[in-house]
Amino acid sequence: MLNSFWWGSNRHSGKGIHWLSWEKLSMSKEHGGMGFRNLYGFNLAMLGKHGWKFLTNQDAIVTCVFKAKYFPRGDFLGANLGHNPSFTWRSIHASQVVVRGGMRWCIGNGLCIKPWVDPLLRQQGKPSSRVYEEIRIADLIDFENDTWKFDLINRIFNQHDIDAIKDIPLLQLDEADTFMWNLNRKGSYSVKSAYYLIMESLLCNFISRVPGDWKKLWALPISHNMKILLWRLLRDCLPSRQHL
Repeated sequence: MLNSFWWGSNRHSGKGIHWLSWEKLSMSKEHGGMGFRNLYGFNLAMLGKHGWKFLTNQDAIVTCVFKAKYFPRGDFLGANLGHNPSFTWRSIHASQVVVRGGMRWCIGNGLCIKPWVDPLLRQQGKPSSRVYEEIRIADLIDFENDTWKFDLINRIFNQHDIDAIKDIPLLQLDEADTFMWNLNRKGSYSVKSAYYLIMESLLCNFISRVPGDWKKLWALPISHNMKILLWRLLRDCLPSRQHL
């Protein structure tokens, strides 16, 4: 329906030529699209907000209700869909991949974090070596001096991961480990950053991307109608005889 509206299809018959698919139009402008919202991706990003609440706000009533039924012995990230799930739980459960892709641990006492399983590093996501598989972050911390056990870290991890781990500050060693959202500075979940994650990483839309410096087109000091005309010309979707 949205695609028909954009291409000006006949409102009565619903017929008309769609010169580009909606998947290509919903690509970001920097990848050759028009930046329209991908409704599936945007809905998944909003559902992820509920999943993030299940993960970080264990005392909320809605979290307690869903936890009692669907993940009584774990957390949202480890929850299974279950047998005969409700439509609400099925929808929120689909956002697991979004929450898992954007979260990481904020180190407290390190008792809950396993470096081989849980996202820890700011950029890399997880350390790459798998020696000492049962080790926890607490085993890598010198609590007497409030610093890392550098000798142990140097034996277990490769140099790339060593440098990344040493850059992690140890500021809350007397508190429990907590989750934080890795895609913005505040560390809290946002639909905008989750939608960007979905469009850039989770949806297989790389084939639809068109290389080029599209930002220059949209930054031109001309009218918006002229920009759209140039965009249609560059995307080869102008109504012409050879396309009919």
